[in-house]
Amino acid sequence: MQRHRAGLPLRRAARKSRQAVWLQVSGFFGMAGLYALVFAGGFATTAAGIWVLCLVAPFLGLVDTPQGRKSHLKSTPVVGGLAILMGATFAVVAGMVFRENAAVIADVALQHIGFFIGAGLLVVLGAMDDRKPVAARYKLLVQLIAVTTASLMDGLQVHDFPIGFGAWQVTLGPLVVPFTILVMLTITNAINMIDGIDGLAGGIILVGFLIMAKALVTAGFPTAPYLIALVAAMAAFLVFNFPLLPNRPAKVFLGDAGSLVCGFTLAYLAIDLSSLPNRVFKPSTALWFFFIPVADTIWLYVRRTIAARAPFWAGRDHIHHLLMERMSARAVAWLLVTASGFMAAGGYLAERRHTPGIVLIGVWTLAFLVYGAVTQKAWRRAWERGLAARQAH
Repeated sequence: MQRHRAGLPLRRAARKSRQAVWLQVSGFFGMAGLYALVFAGGFATTAAGIWVLCLVAPFLGLVDTPQGRKSHLKSTPVVGGLAILMGATFAVVAGMVFRENAAVIADVALQHIGFFIGAGLLVVLGAMDDRKPVAARYKLLVQLIAVTTASLMDGLQVHDFPIGFGAWQVTLGPLVVPFTILVMLTITNAINMIDGIDGLAGGIILVGFLIMAKALVTAGFPTAPYLIALVAAMAAFLVFNFPLLPNRPAKVFLGDAGSLVCGFTLAYLAIDLSSLPNRVFKPSTALWFFFIPVADTIWLYVRRTIAARAPFWAGRDHIHHLLMERMSARAVAWLLVTASGFMAAGGYLAERRHTPGIVLIGVWTLAFLVYGAVTQKAWRRAWERGLAARQAH
C-alpha cells in the first residue's frame, strides 16, 4: 500500500505531462487547421471573384485598353485588386468563426480602424483612376490623407533606427510622425509605379506578405491569419497575372485600386509589425522587403527632378523598362521578383542570426547607391528617348 501511494505523485506527473503534450499537439493542429482554412478560403474566393468581376468589368468601365506607353496587346480587366480584397476579407471572416480565435481577430481589427479608413479611401481613388485617369496632384493628396489617417488614428509610427555609437543614439523625436507618413507614401507609390509588366508588382507584394506571415507564425501571434489571407488572395491573383509560361499574357491586372491598397497594406504592416512592444522584426529588416520598388522610385524622383523638375512625369524609365531593352518582359518579371525574394528572405534570416540593425541599414544604403550608379546610363538613355517623344507630340 505504501509503495502504491509512493508511486502516485510519479503517475500523476506522468499523466499531466502526457496531457500537456496532447494539448500542444492538438493546439498545433488546431492552428494548422485554421491556417489551412483561411488559405483555402482566400484562394478560392479570390479566384471566383476574378472570374465574376472580369465578366462585369466592361460594364463598370474597369478595362485597360492598349494605348500610349502600355505594352499589352488586348483590353484587360483591372479588377484584380478588388478580387484580392474580397478574397482576403472572406478568409478572415471564415477564420473568425473557427474555434476561439474570433474574439482575438475581431479585437485586432478594432485596433486598426485607421487602416481600414485609409484603405477604403485608396480603393475609391484607385477605382476612379482605373475608369478615368486622375491628376497626379489629386492622387497624391488622397494618398496623403489616407496614410495620415492610418498613422494618427492607429498610433502607427516608425520606431527609431539603431543608428548611433555607444550611449549616443540618433532618434527621430518630433519628426517621427512626418517621417512615418513619408515612408508610407513612398512605399505606396513605389508599388503603384512598379506595376508596369505582368506579375511584377503582385510578385513583389507576395514576397513581402510571405516573409511577414512567416514571422508572425514563428512568433505564434494569433493575428497570423490576416497575413495568411493576404498571401492566399495574392497567390490566386498571380495565377491569372504572372507569366508562368511563355506567350501567356495576363488575364487580369491589379489596377490602381489594387496596387495602391496593396502598397499601402505592405507599408502599414511593415511598420506595425516592426514596432514595440509586440515587435516581430526590426525596422532595419523591413527595409529589405521592398528594396527594388523603393530604390527605383526614389532614384526616379531624384533624377526626374534634377533633369526637368518633373518628378511625376510618366515615362518608360523604370527599372523594368531599362531591363526590357535586353530581355523579355517575362524574364524581367522573373528576375526582379526572384531578386526581391532573396533580398527579403536574406534580411529576415540576417536578423534571425542576430545581425546588428546598423549593419543591415549600412548594407541597404550601399546597395541603394550601387543601384543608382549601375542604372544611371540606361536611365539617361530612356529619359532622353521619352523627352524626344514628348517634344515630338
